[in-house]
Amino acid sequence: MEKAAATEAEGRALALLRDTALKYQFIEGVQEQSVRRELRRIAFHSAGKPFHHMRNEALCLLDDEQQCASEGQDSSPVNSRLLEIAQMQQQLQTQVMQLVSQQCQTAGQMQGHFIKECPKKRAPSKRCNCGGTSCFHCKQEGHFVRDCPQKKCVDVRSRGPEQSSAQVTHLATDQIDGALSKEVTERLGIAEGRIVELEGRLLEVQLRQQVVSLQVDQEQMRVQGEELHMVANENLGLAARLHKANVEISTLRFSVESARADAVVARSKNAQLINQLKGNQVECGVLVKQLGELEELTEQKSQFSEQVAELQCHMSTVGKKREATVCPREATRVDVELFQSEAERLKYERCELTVSRKHRHWLHGCVETTT
Repeated sequence: MEKAAATEAEGRALALLRDTALKYQFIEGVQEQSVRRELRRIAFHSAGKPFHHMRNEALCLLDDEQQCASEGQDSSPVNSRLLEIAQMQQQLQTQVMQLVSQQCQTAGQMQGHFIKECPKKRAPSKRCNCGGTSCFHCKQEGHFVRDCPQKKCVDVRSRGPEQSSAQVTHLATDQIDGALSKEVTERLGIAEGRIVELEGRLLEVQLRQQVVSLQVDQEQMRVQGEELHMVANENLGLAARLHKANVEISTLRFSVESARADAVVARSKNAQLINQLKGNQVECGVLVKQLGELEELTEQKSQFSEQVAELQCHMSTVGKKREATVCPREATRVDVELFQSEAERLKYERCELTVSRKHRHWLHGCVETTT
């Protein structure tokens, strides 16, 4: 399909369209709703990337779920129970302390005491005196369940941490966003106040300011007045995601440390290269200076050659004049001496010229190597 495109941009657009269609077909082919929702999230974060990237993410997610399930099966019930109790105690502090830390209010003003210590108790309801009113706890008429004198009260402060934490066993929905299984909630705990066990599965939690009723029905728990809906389930999906996040954080930390080490090595290499470049610049300046001196020597040599030519011309003229005035034997001796001195001078100049040429070739080679 990409080959049929007229331009490269059209080819990329067609490839992106093909990958998008494959992603949505892959998502719609999954039967389980939770897995489909997770695949949609992965597809949203991997927008603009090829299809195989999303497929690899889905495979990694499946491997994490299987590993977490196998670890959950291998663990003993006692350890899982202890872990649940510890999680419950930790989750309690952030959800219930807002209600526990409040003080009793009367007519909108702070009184400086708790509700159980308040001297102004609430008057019994007028409806209690109405005929036909019966308590669901003791089955007697004349009062409601909340005013029943026979209801069993349990003081949380007198109980151990394990008993108090076992009363409420599930986590709030707003803290488990992104779980892979059903919407899971952890346990709540009660710091101060009372837990009143009523008839059936109805629990009443009395805090400092208000009374919260908990209706427990198999896997669901509903808190009246707080609109807090909790679902009971094993939080394996959340544990898997936390494990995966920890692995990703450790991998990212290792990558950052490796990048920092590479940056330090690169800085050291850059400093070495800068020092080498400065040394090469100094050597290049010295070679340029020597090359200028060599050019000056060459000019002096050319001037010297011209002077030698003029001297030879002058000597030939002087020799001819002497031949006319000096006897042949004396002229021959003078010519031989002049010839020997001239030959030695030419030999010395030839040696200097050879040395200067070698030096010049060596300087040119050094300059080319440096550049």
